[in-house]
Amino acid sequence: DGAWGCATKYGGDDPDATNGYDIIAQVKLNDTEEVRFFAGEGVGTVTLPGLGLEVGGPAINNGPRGMMMRVVEEELPGGGADITISVPGGRELAARTFNPRVGVTGGISIIGTSGVVRPFSKEAFLESISREMDVAKALGVEHLIINSGAKSEQKLKERVGAGVPPQAFIHYGNFIGDAVRMASEHGFGKVTPGIMIGKAVKLA
Repeated sequence: DGAWGCATKYGGDDPDATNGYDIIAQVKLNDTEEVRFFAGEGVGTVTLPGLGLEVGGPAINNGPRGMMMRVVEEELPGGGADITISVPGGRELAARTFNPRVGVTGGISIIGTSGVVRPFSKEAFLESISREMDVAKALGVEHLIINSGAKSEQKLKERVGAGVPPQAFIHYGNFIGDAVRMASEHGFGKVTPGIMIGKAVKLA
């Protein structure tokens, strides 16, 4: 069955949905010189373009893939391995994340850049916004509709009417300025912001 290992995710004070969940990796040698990745229980599948991952492949981002590939290269120079990542309970957890918006189905996505938990910052949230914008752009969205949360999103949907893809709506949380800047950097031709009065007062 190959080798396997399990670690329990510790999110520190970051608002990490996977905090306390087990992350399981199973590694089997293969007859190629490639490192191949597979989605196990609770890890999603990519169904939309824009994430920089193959549609139909496992939702394991390039950052974690790179870290795992470096370990394989160190331990098995020139060898190949099949790596399957599982997160028990991940399918249910994914329903409480933004994954459905970006086309990741059947479980969570494996993200991260360093494997090191840092004190709370806005980096992870902004990375999620950027990923959502990548998907919207890949789907041909030109009019981006940013909003502070579920209530403002619902009001905006009522105003813009039917026919607008769900990927056009993006939550910015407390980072409206960053979201507008990022929308410009992604090349969107039009941005409509929405905000509830309480959030407007808070940000002001």
